Amino acid sequence: MTIEELFAYIREHQQEILWQIRNMKYKPQPVRRVLIRKENGKMRKLGIPSVINRVIQQAIV
Repeated sequence: MTIEELFAYIREHQQEILWQIRNMKYKPQPVRRVLIRKENGKMRKLGIPSVINRVIQQAIV
């Protein structure tokens, strides 16, 4: 999702998102897991939240 797509999505769903947050009904989407190889050959887990979840988290902070 690009920034332009995000702004369009938020404008279109603003009231629904706000209602869910205010009424404690908002459920974040699952975090995407990616494995990254480290220099020593081991794997490191990395969690990537969806764009809308990240925006909401930052707005709340």
